[in-house]
Amino acid sequence: MPEKLTWIKLNPYVSVSCQPNTPNGRIVVKDHDDVSPSIILLFGWMGARLPQVLVYADTLHELFPSSTIVIVGSWAEFVWRSQSHLVQSTMLPVVELLQSEKNSRSRFRGVLVHVLSNGGGWQFMTLRKLLSKLQPSDSILDQAPTALILDSVPDDKGLKSSLRAVSPKNVALRLLVFPFFVCLYIAFYTHNRLTGRPPLFIELRTALLLPDILPSIVPGAAPRLYVYSQSDPLASASRIEQHITTAAQVGLDVAVEEFQGTGHAAHMHSDPERYWNAVHSLWMAAVARLGESSSR
Repeated sequence: MPEKLTWIKLNPYVSVSCQPNTPNGRIVVKDHDDVSPSIILLFGWMGARLPQVLVYADTLHELFPSSTIVIVGSWAEFVWRSQSHLVQSTMLPVVELLQSEKNSRSRFRGVLVHVLSNGGGWQFMTLRKLLSKLQPSDSILDQAPTALILDSVPDDKGLKSSLRAVSPKNVALRLLVFPFFVCLYIAFYTHNRLTGRPPLFIELRTALLLPDILPSIVPGAAPRLYVYSQSDPLASASRIEQHITTAAQVGLDVAVEEFQGTGHAAHMHSDPERYWNAVHSLWMAAVARLGESSSR
């Protein structure tokens, strides 16, 4: 088992792994056959605390011991803070790390993106939008594998999904706070419309159908894995299945893991072996696919 990682907080939202006992916290990769991605981007669900997301990061480190892991948090202020603020406060350090890793490593081994829930999806969408506006680096022609894991995402029921996410479990308390949450949602929706920002759920579903997940960093379409459950009370299985169908129809490489009886973003806890086997298989398929295209 690899040594336990230490973590450096780049800002209130972003933490990056630091390899112990290595120069500058970076592991020295000596095995030319190493297939671990250079970077793993792990986007937590809205309101997730760092220790909760570290449960995922620790296993990712076991699977891919030479990868640098970047955890990006998601908080409710995403809904009402401006996109420019989000870019400045959250994503610029992530972009800089991606660019640095792409340009400075002797062999860039690609990026695995792991998204948890709609909150993580919105942060990933913000990063992708920023990358799409940047000029490709000089080494952009160097192919590298990418893959996208979509755990309990995307839903698109707007008000219904938002109310399910923030409503208290107590029925009486729920009845008291529902009017406030409805008014708050309407205010956010109206603000977004007036400022020209499309509805978040529609924007998210559209972004997750784009083939290249990290434009200006790695070209080409990325395979993706959908993880979901019919029992998820927050992310509707039927809406995720519609997204899966659309993704396949537009030619994306799609894999699916449907769990039974598991709650929202809780599939990993119910059957860790199955969950992580699916994650590992997705990445190995991305590596193999790149190798096949390079040999043609």
